Amino acid sequence: MRYITTSRRHFIKGLGLGIAALPTFSMGATALWAGTSKAKRKPNFVVIFIDDMGYGDIEPFGSKLNKTPELNRMADEGMKLTEMGAEMRVHDPYLEHWYELENQDEYPAPGHSWSRFFRNQDDLVNIRVQDDLAGALKGAEAVILAVPHEPYLDLDPDKIVEWAGGALAVIDCFGILDDGKIRRYFELGCEVKALGRGHIQRIKEDVRSKAK
Repeated sequence: MRYITTSRRHFIKGLGLGIAALPTFSMGATALWAGTSKAKRKPNFVVIFIDDMGYGDIEPFGSKLNKTPELNRMADEGMKLTEMGAEMRVHDPYLEHWYELENQDEYPAPGHSWSRFFRNQDDLVNIRVQDDLAGALKGAEAVILAVPHEPYLDLDPDKIVEWAGGALAVIDCFGILDDGKIRRYFELGCEVKALGRGHIQRIKEDVRSKAK
């Protein structure tokens, strides 16, 4: 088995996806890269997203409880990515502290810390909620809209891209964006993903066809 240590940023760029955080959960994904011994062939990627699955919930990443023989075979024959990470900034117009992270060694109760889910993320205790949205977005490559706070409902795509300094990935987890804003993000060169919005691809294709 071959191992690669990489950052989430480089891995996401390789896949053409972007995930970072604004007001969101600390979210991880386990990915197995099925490689090939033929150097001239492009590698095959198998990306599996599973809701509520932790890093160590499958055997290739240490689980003793869940048996995953097919994933074991993929890991043995391919390449396993063992590290991931991204700079995370948190903005919220109403909250001043994210206690789950700041007190991860004791939250929600002594002896039941959630820190066991934050592998190699000790610095999460230093996360502080920002109240300056433009500052939080500066230089961001992606933004996740995870809560439908009223100030987020009327965000101007042009302003978001301006504050970020360029096109970025936009992840809508709560149906915050209407079709008009989704279309505008695509026109600005952004990538947009949203839960329960399967028609986004049609909007993207329409924007791209008109731009030719």
